[in-house]
Amino acid sequence: MKTHKHDGPPAALSVDEVLHELRVHQTELEAQNEELRRTLAELDTSRARYFDFYDMTPVGYCTVDGAGLIRQANLTAGALLGLPRASLLQKPITDFILSLDQDSFYLLRQRIKSSGEHQQCELRLKKENAFFWAHLDALATTDEDGVAVLRIVLTDVSVRKQSELDLAQSLVEKNIVLERMQQAERFAQNTVDAISASLVILDANGTIVSVNRAWRQLASANECDLCQVGEGVNYLSICDAVVGEDTESANEIAAGIRAVLAGQQDSFILEYPCHSPNEKRWFIASVTRFKGEGATRLVVLHQDISELKRANLERDRLIADVQYHEARWSNAAESLGEGFWEWDISSGEMLRSRVFDTVLGYGEQELPLTAEAWVELIHPDDLANNVTCLQNYLTGKSSTYAIEMRLRSKDGNYRWIACRGTGIARDAAGAPTRMIGMHTDITERKQMELALARQHQLLHDVVENLPFGLVVYDKNRQVILFNTSFPIKLNIPSGLMDMSIGVQNFPLIGVQFFPLFSLIEHDFCGA
Repeated sequence: MKTHKHDGPPAALSVDEVLHELRVHQTELEAQNEELRRTLAELDTSRARYFDFYDMTPVGYCTVDGAGLIRQANLTAGALLGLPRASLLQKPITDFILSLDQDSFYLLRQRIKSSGEHQQCELRLKKENAFFWAHLDALATTDEDGVAVLRIVLTDVSVRKQSELDLAQSLVEKNIVLERMQQAERFAQNTVDAISASLVILDANGTIVSVNRAWRQLASANECDLCQVGEGVNYLSICDAVVGEDTESANEIAAGIRAVLAGQQDSFILEYPCHSPNEKRWFIASVTRFKGEGATRLVVLHQDISELKRANLERDRLIADVQYHEARWSNAAESLGEGFWEWDISSGEMLRSRVFDTVLGYGEQELPLTAEAWVELIHPDDLANNVTCLQNYLTGKSSTYAIEMRLRSKDGNYRWIACRGTGIARDAAGAPTRMIGMHTDITERKQMELALARQHQLLHDVVENLPFGLVVYDKNRQVILFNTSFPIKLNIPSGLMDMSIGVQNFPLIGVQFFPLFSLIEHDFCGA
């Protein structure tokens, strides 16, 4: 409102002047009111934005006072805990913490109290009759009334926790498979090394692939350099290079090996002398071809029969388990490939992490972001099982979605994938409308399981194809393993020969029975 200054006493205003002054004052008030209304509108908009952000954020917010009571909470906090927001207020937050994790929350508050800074922890929160893993980020502050409170942010990390558990379980399973393979390989090598006869394994070219301890000892006794008669050396070349009185037997052995390699005969046996400067010695050389699938392998066995020759005793020879491990396990601990995915069931749209595609050899965004593109990659033999498993989860017949299946990679080969998922949004009927999950590459584990099965088959083939009877028994003379030839060689009735019988119960009267090699991890063999 304007004011008028006068040098003397104020003069009386006319009616028109008073009306003018009132109109000016009215205009100024209206402008101020308009500015106030605009400010209030902006404040209401800002407040609405704040509450939208506060309530609609994907993480839960709550305010806890010094007594541990929930003073404020957003809608997400209520959804996480399975209660309406109003039902959370004035309830102790510890009512929602699993009893086993109460100490974690107590320690969190103590750390905040001592440091004055925000602190974090992970614990399990109750939701109805179940629980979920939550990440808590808490900070001590004061509210608008100056009361000390804790501001807590709640994030559901159940999927990550489950992924960590699945990953740990996968590693445990891989380690178990690896340990079994290593045990099988050690058992095979120890078995081969325990054979008293000198043993050599050859490939299709006659090159030495593996030798046992007796072969190395024989080479040393004959003052031979192992580099000249060991792995990587062509055995046929060794035989062809022999001169002197052993030339004839060496040539016969080489000819027998070539005949077996060419498939002209299944096996070859030769008794030959091999005298050292200090004693007379005789050996039986046997050549046996591995039967079954896989690379061509020959077992060449040189059995010292000097004692039997001098005593003119007959004996049967024994070859124990020979197991050659062809499939080498490498980089198993680093072969885990995980792809995280999110699927909008209604639209079919799928979001995937980069690893999801790279595990299958595809570049980023090279595969369409749809469920149909995923289905196209499933092996035809696994498709029906996957559809059934998924439908059971979507319809509530199953509480989990977890399956192992093969997916086609970019190069056309299939990789084994463990797929796990869970619903994160549901419709009014409770059916999932959105799912998230993880893909884990378990191809190497599957391959190792297959390799282990092949190892056992190889062990079985070697034992069954030995030209001699074989029995493996423990220190208590309890039978562990025997081949088909063993009961036949000893004329043991088939009904009598089983794993529960002890070696001492064999009808060995009139039959020569003697151990051919010694302790192998507390097991014994005889023929």
